[in-house]
Amino acid sequence: MTLLHCRQAVGHARVGERSRAERSLARAETTYDRASGRPEAWLAFLTTAELAGLAGAAHQALGRHRRAQELTTSALELLEPRFERNRGPATRDRPTPTRIGSSRLLTADAAHGGRDDRVP
Repeated sequence: MTLLHCRQAVGHARVGERSRAERSLARAETTYDRASGRPEAWLAFLTTAELAGLAGAAHQALGRHRRAQELTTSALELLEPRFERNRGPATRDRPTPTRIGSSRLLTADAAHGGRDDRVP
C-alpha cells in the first residue's frame, strides 16, 4: 500500500490536487511505519530513500521546490549501495537552487517532462 500511496501523491500533485497529494503522502508514511518484517523481494527497493525521493517528486510538482530539494537530498544520502544505479536519475532530476529560482528553467523542464533531451 505504501507504494500505491506514494504514486497517488505524485499523480495528485501533478494535476494540482494539493490536499489529496498531502493525504496520500501521510498515508504512505503511516503504512510504511506500520509494515513489519521483511518486504517481498519485488518491493526491496521501497526504502526510506525511495519514499523520500517520491515525496520530493510530489513536492516539486506542487511547486514546493525548497522542500523537494531537501527531500531529494535526503533520498540521495539514504541511498543504499545496492541501489547505486538510482543515483544518476535522482541526481539529474534533483531540484537545484538555480532551477528553484528560475521559473523559465522550471517551465522548460515541465515542457519536456523533466528531461533535457532537446537537441541544441
